[in-house]
Amino acid sequence: MLSRAWLVSALPLLLSFSRALHAQGTGSISGTIRDSVTGAPIRDAKAAVPASGRYGRESTDSLGRYTLDGVPAGTWSVEFHCPSRTLLGRSLARRTGTVAANAVLRLDIHAPPGWCVEPDSGSRVGVFRGHYSFGFEESRFVPCPDSSAGLAKGLLPGEHVVEPSAWVNFTSTAQRQRVRWPKPLENERYPRYFVRWQGTLTGPGTYGHLGVSAFAFTADTILEVRRPEATDCR
Repeated sequence: MLSRAWLVSALPLLLSFSRALHAQGTGSISGTIRDSVTGAPIRDAKAAVPASGRYGRESTDSLGRYTLDGVPAGTWSVEFHCPSRTLLGRSLARRTGTVAANAVLRLDIHAPPGWCVEPDSGSRVGVFRGHYSFGFEESRFVPCPDSSAGLAKGLLPGEHVVEPSAWVNFTSTAQRQRVRWPKPLENERYPRYFVRWQGTLTGPGTYGHLGVSAFAFTADTILEVRRPEATDCR
């Protein structure tokens, strides 16, 4: 039987050997993200690859450069997202490439003009209608595009990692209202309702649980609550 002292002395060698084996099977992906017309670098854009051991999104630096290290050899789909005041980031591009061991795959991205521009952050007051769900660490309101905030293109333009929504807070006036909320369906974890209420929509930014909501909504008066229907936002 191997002694404990031998194991302790051999541990650094074993770890070094393990890292060497891992390195032999991995490569990296790097490149730049720039404006397609001006060539200006886009800072804080995001790059991500859904590979084992590669978690989260890497940001570009002031020169628009990014690097994804430790990517297992193979063919991967790489996602790129615009910089954002939220944690969502508008979808910018998706590229597929093959990573070789101990090699660098170069992927340069060119963003269409104005593609990464977000609406100015601010507050909008009015009557909003849309879908609301709540539960443990959950408070999501997605207004219909025709709500009075002028949301013709939805909360944020383009595709996102997560559907943009608003974290809802209730004023004391709204909390005192006697509102009959429909009974949740069986096994419905987060009840979903169609609502019409008056209040203030603020953002984009980071709000609510873990800052994953792009907007915050403060409900002053609840005007209508019912189960959702297919024709709600038409």
